[in-house]
Amino acid sequence: MRGMKRFLAHSCAVLVALAIAIVADPCSAEGPLFVAVGGGGHRMSSADGRTFSHHQEWGPPRHDKNDLWEVVYGNGVFVGAGGWSSPRVVVTKDGIDWQEVPAKELDDIRGPTHNLLFNGSQFAYMTMRGCLAGSSNGRGWRLLGTAELKSAGDKRYAVRSLAYGNEIYVGVGDYGVIATTADDGKSWTLQTAPGHDETRQWLSVAYGNGRFVIVGQDGYTATSTDGVTWENESTDTRFKSIGSLMWVNDHFRAIGRQHKGPLLLRTSNDGIEWRERPFRWKQEPSEVWHHGDAFYGIFGNALGGNTTIFRSKDGESWEVLPNPKQYSVRSIGYRPAVR
Repeated sequence: MRGMKRFLAHSCAVLVALAIAIVADPCSAEGPLFVAVGGGGHRMSSADGRTFSHHQEWGPPRHDKNDLWEVVYGNGVFVGAGGWSSPRVVVTKDGIDWQEVPAKELDDIRGPTHNLLFNGSQFAYMTMRGCLAGSSNGRGWRLLGTAELKSAGDKRYAVRSLAYGNEIYVGVGDYGVIATTADDGKSWTLQTAPGHDETRQWLSVAYGNGRFVIVGQDGYTATSTDGVTWENESTDTRFKSIGSLMWVNDHFRAIGRQHKGPLLLRTSNDGIEWRERPFRWKQEPSEVWHHGDAFYGIFGNALGGNTTIFRSKDGESWEVLPNPKQYSVRSIGYRPAVR
């Protein structure tokens, strides 16, 4: 009986210690996690979405091979991607220990990527030069196909944003280019939206509620159910541009930058009819996301450092997050709590 009591006491002590250790580790596998990446290979993580730590870098932020442009979460890992003449990809589970994908694994893929997503089963990224690549775990990548983007004189068409829905990928970018594939990159439809001035640039594409929506310079928007036939085209001359388009909480959300007047947070459930309210932040953000229950944004030269990170629960009241050394941030990814 005495031995049993000692055994039970020891077991309880072990369980209590384990529970304390789990609570004390803010980046445990069960809690939410935010991961930020930027120029120079800057990487850092946060358990509360406010204070970032575990900073790492490859070098000072420059417009070079060390750029990291995007980070997303899926299948238990964060994947960050960027590069210069060729892509560069890194993977982490916890925002602390990072593994870089060997360059030889990416030999067939041309150009850097600004366009990374997780489609529910695999990661996909599209380089600026039109190469679409896929991976289930972020480490082993295969070239799915290439959209042969044209060049004309000093015009070089490039993809700046990528969306996926209904088994269709749509990439959009410079000079109004739209690249669409419904067979994982085997064949492509290349076009510009009818009536769209090729001197303008598409800034964002997103999928939700059964349709793609694209937004860009001069307040231009359009919608499509298949990524090929585009409808509901409109130009709102109040805007210099509309960007940071996202599908969140059953609505499209975008940031409108007016020629005169405040930034506007635009919301729509169909990409056609939009509601607007002031986006109350004193500086124009470089990019905005919605993670968990809050908006996150960045301001400043993300490639050169000096990045301000800010967040808001409602788009009205904003707080600047600690970044005392103004580390470069170009993208923030999010893993929800695992229950």
